[in-house]
Amino acid sequence: MSRSEALSDLMQQIFTHDESGRSVPCVNPKLSTWWLSEDVETQEAAALACTTCPALHDCRTYVDEWLEVGGVWAARIPATKGRHARDLLAGGGSR
Repeated sequence: MSRSEALSDLMQQIFTHDESGRSVPCVNPKLSTWWLSEDVETQEAAALACTTCPALHDCRTYVDEWLEVGGVWAARIPATKGRHARDLLAGGGSR
């Protein structure tokens, strides 16, 4: 599967969850800028919000296969690629 096909599949999963009433934080118009913010505290807030997302597993599968260097993906922030938001909350954050 190509990168564009994998991303299209992920987007379909996200919108299916969202349309069925399951909250997908990154497509919430009030929060969507968090995932592209350059502010580390905002990125950490986005990563924490990801932990409740019904598409988290699908997002993590995508980003593990196709590394995204910008933005928050699957509860991972650019400054700590490969670390999960729970790691940040356990005191290993960038603050």
